[in-house]
Amino acid sequence: MYIADLRAPLEISQEQLADKTRISRRTIQRIETGEADPRYGALLRTMTALNHTITVVITPTDVGLAHPTR
Repeated sequence: MYIADLRAPLEISQEQLADKTRISRRTIQRIETGEADPRYGALLRTMTALNHTITVVITPTDVGLAHPTR
């Protein structure tokens, strides 16, 4: 799931999310477009602002914990 997809139903703009998370709007934009990977703290603040847990956007594959396909 992507941050923009979580923002849409809440009708929160990038600017509003930036204000809630203390992350610049440009950084939010870069994260949403895949130009940048968020640091853990930024991701945690973002998910909290969107009323979700961090596990919604991180999968075992993302952190190298998935078992290889046999």
